[in-house]
Amino acid sequence: MSAPSGYKVSAVDLTGFNERWFCSSCGFVPRLVVQTGLCEHLYCEKCLAAVLRQTNPVCVKCEKPLQHCQWFPDNFLRREIECKFVHCKNTALGCDWRGELKSADVHQHSCPYIPSPCRNDGCTNMVPAIQLTQHEERECSHRQIECEYCGSSMISEACQEHYQSCPNVSVTCDRCGKTDIPRGQLWLHVDPVNGDCNRMYCPFRAHGCSCDELLNRESLARHLSEDLSGHLLLLPRLIESIPQQRLAVSPPRGEIRQDLLAAEAEVTAHSWALTTHYRRQEKLVADVKALIVASSETARVIEQVSSEQRQENAMLRNRIERLEEEFERLRATVEGQGFSLNALWRFIRELLRLPQWLIRGRLT
Repeated sequence: MSAPSGYKVSAVDLTGFNERWFCSSCGFVPRLVVQTGLCEHLYCEKCLAAVLRQTNPVCVKCEKPLQHCQWFPDNFLRREIECKFVHCKNTALGCDWRGELKSADVHQHSCPYIPSPCRNDGCTNMVPAIQLTQHEERECSHRQIECEYCGSSMISEACQEHYQSCPNVSVTCDRCGKTDIPRGQLWLHVDPVNGDCNRMYCPFRAHGCSCDELLNRESLARHLSEDLSGHLLLLPRLIESIPQQRLAVSPPRGEIRQDLLAAEAEVTAHSWALTTHYRRQEKLVADVKALIVASSETARVIEQVSSEQRQENAMLRNRIERLEEEFERLRATVEGQGFSLNALWRFIRELLRLPQWLIRGRLT
């Protein structure tokens, strides 16, 4: 892996370097210092190589031609630069390392304060490596957390907004002052019929009743009985609002019918494909069953042939054993009569060489 062009020195250490000790190309403290012979400007070895690869190269600083220019490594200046004491470039993040410039690269690879990207989705912060775990788990606004009231998962920055609508967060009734009511059950608390709130508005208030005060249950019952005729006149308005409420919470019947027809058409359009697929499956199952039957029959035939072969081999072994026993008895008989078995074999071979008519004449 190629080294970076120049040394990046922290701002607190720049005053310790001569103003000439900077690369004319990258602007950093030069690494592997080289000096041009014509204009005597300094470069990193890598930076000068990049400049010389250009067509008609010129010095970045003075624009003198460099194509036929001689250059040489300035080892004395390189040693002087590399022995300078510098701080870690992550000093502003908390690193207190200080050492020679030539050791800075080794430290940077293991510096605990090197900026590292947060791994939480949506977070673009660069955090010192030593603080990365704490940031990701405790401080990052994009970390995943669970609502302590309902258990819903969300990112941390959305927590406060969620609490404003979480159904399990405890709220206070703004009518009677009762506390610790889950937000999702507040409507049951203020229900004019079944609720336990002792401060109620007239249920006809939203439909034209002139009573705009919070009443306790006794006062509400008295108000409803005293103004019965007025409330009866407001019933048509209440009845007229019911269909509008239904429309607000449910789609029109026409839209439902259109959705059902569209779904039915889609099912019909794909029924032929389902039928074909089912038939192919049936044929595949039948082929597999036939293959299993054929395989079973082949296995049975192979087993039968193997059994017959084993029986034949056993018979041949028995026959060979009997022949060997017969041969041993014959050799014992011949040798018992004073004949050599080898001499008997020679006599038989000589006998087989004679003409058949002579053998028959001698034998008869």
